[in-house]
Amino acid sequence: MKKAIFVDGASLRHMYFALWIGSIKYNQLMNILTKEIGECRELFDKPFYTISHAGFLSMKKPIVYAGFYLFATRTGNGKDDQAIISKMNGLPDDGEISEVVLVAADSDYIPALQKQVEKGRKVFVVATETLQSNGRPMISSQMKEEFNFVDIAVFKDRI
Repeated sequence: MKKAIFVDGASLRHMYFALWIGSIKYNQLMNILTKEIGECRELFDKPFYTISHAGFLSMKKPIVYAGFYLFATRTGNGKDDQAIISKMNGLPDDGEISEVVLVAADSDYIPALQKQVEKGRKVFVVATETLQSNGRPMISSQMKEEFNFVDIAVFKDRI
């Protein structure tokens, strides 16, 4: 069995600001996502990482070097979310994939993640409960309750 990994770069960026992480060590992030989250160690494909075009040039090398497939959108405006949802919905139904890992706190992903659960896949959502400036947690209670929640804050010192 294999796992498919998706990273919403904009969401991850908000998480590391909220957790006071200076910069992400992408090799460490890759190691955590592939070896420490879930039971599968074999990847279906390169982890899919979205980023807005504005931050693309300065971050491209370390992300690609760590082994992620980088998808750049011209603007945010939910296009990064739509790219991940489209890619996730396009996963084959041949039983090869048993786990889906999403690094994001956006509730926009709930319907796509629910479809993965309906297909018999175990879904892990990597995000944080850390409070935002408005006093609300970054991840919704629905995301935490419906899927296997992994608080990225646990790995703060390593990423």
